[in-house]
Amino acid sequence: MSIQQEDLLGERPPSHWVVTRLGRLGRWGKGYGGSKKDNQESGIPVVRYGDLYTTFQTTIEHPVAYVSSEDADRYAPLHPGTLVFTASGEDPEEIGKAAVSMLPDPAVVGGDAITLEPDGDVDPLFLAYGIQAHPLRTHRALRSTGFTVVHISAAKLKTIPLALPPLGEQRAIADFLNRETAKIDALIEKQNELISLLRERRGAAVQHRLDVFSAEHSTIALGYVIGSIDQGASPSCATWPVANPATDWCVLKVGCVNYGVFRPDENKALLDLEYADPKHAVQAGDVVVSRGNTRELVGSAAHVPTHLPRALLSDLLYRVRTRSDLYDPQFLATVLGSRHARDQIELEARGSSHTMPKISQAVLRKLQVPHIPLAEQRALQTSIAAETAKIDALIAKAEEHIALAQERRAALITAAVTGQLDIPGETN
Repeated sequence: MSIQQEDLLGERPPSHWVVTRLGRLGRWGKGYGGSKKDNQESGIPVVRYGDLYTTFQTTIEHPVAYVSSEDADRYAPLHPGTLVFTASGEDPEEIGKAAVSMLPDPAVVGGDAITLEPDGDVDPLFLAYGIQAHPLRTHRALRSTGFTVVHISAAKLKTIPLALPPLGEQRAIADFLNRETAKIDALIEKQNELISLLRERRGAAVQHRLDVFSAEHSTIALGYVIGSIDQGASPSCATWPVANPATDWCVLKVGCVNYGVFRPDENKALLDLEYADPKHAVQAGDVVVSRGNTRELVGSAAHVPTHLPRALLSDLLYRVRTRSDLYDPQFLATVLGSRHARDQIELEARGSSHTMPKISQAVLRKLQVPHIPLAEQRALQTSIAAETAKIDALIAKAEEHIALAQERRAALITAAVTGQLDIPGETN
């Protein structure tokens, strides 16, 4: 099959670059094996497809899990210099994400992964960067299938076109990107560290205010001050979000309440319109609580400030409505984010997976919260909001810096691997 210039979906590459397809660049295979239940603290390094979404960007250098030598025999071998692609995921823009393994033999790779051992005239690191370029991300998304879960096959990946420079130039580009992306990644890490410190400071300020008031009042079980707790469902959804959750039917993701901030843009477009019922939608004054998440985030709670008649609860979210004569919903969201409440939640969270513990409605109802008169709750909430506003603004600014740095990183990679930059020291 011939490849036309327009197939590349980008700028015209330098004339000495060769236009080819991924399928021609090496030996393809697939991962297979057991599950996370095989994981242990030492043994043979194992790479799972989910690790590429959560941990690895371009290279796989340090394993996050191991399996025993006996279990390793049931997995696909993973050799140094092999690219690992994700075959399943939730986002068509991320499906087919790849990283090159730097792990020494022996190492293995699990299921829902596709592997490529590049030929000798292809630099694995250049190829790993190339997969991240905007044109190839678009090609991967166009070849994906599915809605609630997205898939891509090796056969589809093999058809993706790309332009390939000579080996020496590949290596020079890869070296350049290693240096430049390391600088950007260091800046992003600094901003993440700043956000962590700011969240700690915010939590300490809130806790101090609550402690002062709590010393003068008793506590009460949350169940006595709430009117209802509802749980969402798990209808069929797309992998992409809607632009306006106030006008477009969508289901809120569990991350919409992370760190106590309500983010309605964390949603998925609703496909199963039989579930499109406003009674499942969040309203102003609701407190949305995550039913399941990582241990750090399970039980995260946020106050809903505005009515969103088409933003629906998912099965991993609770909606708590307080008794208006007893408890202020904004104050409740603040209390649920306090260290005292977090200690109770993390102690009671249960689950078979270490990455997704859950809390029951019974756990929520028995949580001990400050028993403070309603007028004092509102006054305290006002003072807390005033004290934390500057910290929240600094967190938002740091998140903005991270987003801009990530955009810069992606643009740099795309320009370099498509031949739009003059790379110092490159050789043909």
